[in-house]
Amino acid sequence: MDRLLAGACAASFAALTLAACQDGGPRARAEAAALRRQAATLRNLITAVETDQAFSSKHVTLGIGQELVRDLLQLTLPVETVTAPDLHVRLETAQVAFESGESRVTLRGRVSRVSSPGTFADLTVHGGLHRFEVGERAGHVSARVALDRVEVRQAEAEGLRRDLVEAVLDRVGATSLASLADQIPPLTIPVRFERTLELGAVSAGPFEIAPSSLRFGVGLAQVVALGGRLWVLLDVSAAPAPRRAADRPKAGP
Repeated sequence: MDRLLAGACAASFAALTLAACQDGGPRARAEAAALRRQAATLRNLITAVETDQAFSSKHVTLGIGQELVRDLLQLTLPVETVTAPDLHVRLETAQVAFESGESRVTLRGRVSRVSSPGTFADLTVHGGLHRFEVGERAGHVSARVALDRVEVRQAEAEGLRRDLVEAVLDRVGATSLASLADQIPPLTIPVRFERTLELGAVSAGPFEIAPSSLRFGVGLAQVVALGGRLWVLLDVSAAPAPRRAADRPKAGP
């Protein structure tokens, strides 16, 4: 109960902070986007606790380490794009953290002028993971990267002042970041799912059981980022697989 109350308070705080951020500038709107994802996760977790669906025996739970996700994300880099006004953005390295219900993604790279490559700044882009899916046939968990805001870490711009570089980077807004995020392929985490369980024929004296099989369905129930792991809760169902013609009893004379 205490955990549920704490989660409800956290969700309420996130909602209030989100409302306060809506009318701010680019940074405030970016923080609002991150809070929106975190609030949605907390609401889903609260609902799961109230219905006894959180980390219950009804689910199969996968724990995916943040180091694995970081390495998979790193394999998709570098990504780059040209955005207004005359800016070339290239992202090269990734860090991932799973804490407090939030999946934080940090990408580092560089922005430069297309017309003057010697004018550049090192930058950090902050975001998170969203749009989780389970591949029914391929046997994987996938997610997309959302990018929220940009920070300048160091400027080296042939005399260009840092404050001017930051003013230019303010124009790398939500539209540009969404376009850049679209260039990052979905993160695909391989997971082996047994789709069918074959049951052999059994014959013991006068008793005989024909061969049969069970087919499993796997669906996504909940994703929670806690303690350096991404906890993926799966709904698993089983039903008899359609019988093959060869397995059906033969009709009598």
